[in-house]
Amino acid sequence: MVQRGIMKLAFLTLASLGFSIATFAGEADLMKQLMDRVNALESKNAELERRANVTQSTNQAVDEAIRKAEDTQAALNVTSSRAITIGGYFDTSFQYNFNQPKNQNNNLRGFDTDSNGFNVHLAELTFDSLPKKPGEAGFRMDIAYGTDVRYIAALDRITLAAERTNDFISTDLKQAYIEYIIPVGGCGSCGTGKGIKLDMGKFVTWAGYETIEAADNINSSRSFLFTYAIPLTHTGMRATYDVFTNCNKWTVGAGVSNGWDNIQDQNRGKTLALFSDWTPTKWFQMVNTGMAGVEENVDNRIAFLTNVAGGADPTDPTTPGFQQLHKGDTFLGGLDGNRTSQFYTSKDKRTRFLLDTSLIFKPFCDDSLTLVLNGDIASEGGKKWYGAAGYAKYQFAKKWYAALRAEYFNDVDGARTGIRQALAEATITLNYNFTDALQSRLEVRHDKSNKGVFDNGKAGTFDANGPNLNSPFGSKSQTTVMYSWLYKF
Repeated sequence: MVQRGIMKLAFLTLASLGFSIATFAGEADLMKQLMDRVNALESKNAELERRANVTQSTNQAVDEAIRKAEDTQAALNVTSSRAITIGGYFDTSFQYNFNQPKNQNNNLRGFDTDSNGFNVHLAELTFDSLPKKPGEAGFRMDIAYGTDVRYIAALDRITLAAERTNDFISTDLKQAYIEYIIPVGGCGSCGTGKGIKLDMGKFVTWAGYETIEAADNINSSRSFLFTYAIPLTHTGMRATYDVFTNCNKWTVGAGVSNGWDNIQDQNRGKTLALFSDWTPTKWFQMVNTGMAGVEENVDNRIAFLTNVAGGADPTDPTTPGFQQLHKGDTFLGGLDGNRTSQFYTSKDKRTRFLLDTSLIFKPFCDDSLTLVLNGDIASEGGKKWYGAAGYAKYQFAKKWYAALRAEYFNDVDGARTGIRQALAEATITLNYNFTDALQSRLEVRHDKSNKGVFDNGKAGTFDANGPNLNSPFGSKSQTTVMYSWLYKF
């Protein structure tokens, strides 16, 4: 029994020893696997650290490049808000006058003058780098080409007034001005403007409801008010300030310029202008512009030639126009194109006044229906002109709208049209948008005057002295139809 017990104990001891050896061997394998994984993780961590160092170096290099670019940008005084934006505009049409005028002209029209044919009215490139924040400066320049330019081009001292309506295509800087925002005033929480915008150069007028680009108007042709009652451009300096910018928007402005539609001044006076654009609600806007300045002038070249043709002595210094043409020169031949003397004299007591008002209503607080009333009253040296125009635009589909314009313009003393007359017109326009950029328009317009000022191929009226210059043509009305494509980008 004792022997059997000893044998049993030995067996259990050997078995325990074997199990321990086996267990130790398994643990050794497990430890080896764990060590292998630890080594792999250390290698991966080292690789990640290496990549992180490379990324950090790259970021530092990028940051350094950005800093250098910003330094260069600052040195050049260029900011992101002054990036140059290039835009453009094209206006082409076909027009027909049912009077079939012999002079091939839609009389008293400023822009759509061609009576039968296709036309490129305006091709325009705009370069815009206007400032966005106080303390910044920028510019705007509009280069215009086309038959409309013959009407919008500035009347300068080297340009005869009659040349404005000549039948030729020209090029003009419609606008060219520098703008700086003076960092004064402003309160974002109370809705007031931040800075005064100050412009200097040539710019379009504040006056009038319509614009030079037809695409920004509801009709293609321009009203008599836009054509004759107001100026189109000024050369000078102006300032505007946003009094309120929240739901109650109000912008005011003041400016001084050489005058109406000129670059170089043609007299000794300057024109002052005041401007207010107030939008108290979503459905109503009122825009007022007032101007005053000495603008009437006498072209002494014309006066000189007229008096010489009438028998005046061209060598007599007292002949009207002589002194302004020659300024002490001994040369007494007619017009000398190389001379740079001032050809114009102003009538300093004849101040030109203008008050222009536009009332804009949007009854549904959107663009589905727009109603406008525009009025002008002006005078100069006792001569007066005034008028009013009403507009209605109805957006009856996403891409379609219909528009109506009716107006009355009275050139009481013939100061603007050259004839004492009262003009009226009605225009109906149907517009379809092919795309957001391209508009297609069909327009029918009827003009009427109390004088025979529209050519229908027949002679005008006569009196005891011959042809009546107050009624030079044979019709008191004309009707035109125009189909236009307008593209703006």
